[in-house]
Amino acid sequence: MQKMSLELMLRGEQQSPLWPDSTLGKIGYFLGTPDRWDLANESFFSCQLGYADFEINLQARDNQVVVTRFWVELWDTPEGEPSPKKTRIRLARGIKVELGRVQPGLALADARTLLDSLGVKFQEFDRNDASEIVKEFRTASNAGLLFFRGPDGPVLMEVHFFSADEQQHPFANVGTDTKKAAPRDGLSKGRCGPVREPR
Repeated sequence: MQKMSLELMLRGEQQSPLWPDSTLGKIGYFLGTPDRWDLANESFFSCQLGYADFEINLQARDNQVVVTRFWVELWDTPEGEPSPKKTRIRLARGIKVELGRVQPGLALADARTLLDSLGVKFQEFDRNDASEIVKEFRTASNAGLLFFRGPDGPVLMEVHFFSADEQQHPFANVGTDTKKAAPRDGLSKGRCGPVREPR
């Protein structure tokens, strides 16, 4: 057990990572999950955490910090341009990420077959923004599959998971006919197809 002496701390001796100017990462590793968060309800708090190949968005809600979205990046940039990751996908020490059939660089047709086999209802969107993203599948289970440009067509590069009330993932608000889709996450509008029912 590590000890913290207030007397020594009053003398200016750092007893642990819990010290002014210490980073949140060091404190979190040392103390673990906090018992409570004291956040001013009128103040907006949002941040993004990175864990290896995962990104996590946090926001303050009802005096708690909650995950509003997280995603896994299935790509790497060994030569400057995004390409399907060839090494294993990592999250954190002691956690094994099992991709199953959700593989980096999965083609559109294979992704459709995968979602059908899982019984997942989804909708396809064409993306016409300036980024690498050219296609997006949005599922009724509040997930999003992003496809980047590939040499032989769009390939799967990111998988996002949204909170049920995340306004940036309005699956429930899109129609079943082809029309303009609502912009998400500051990106541009695209075209969406009908909701695809699992076979």
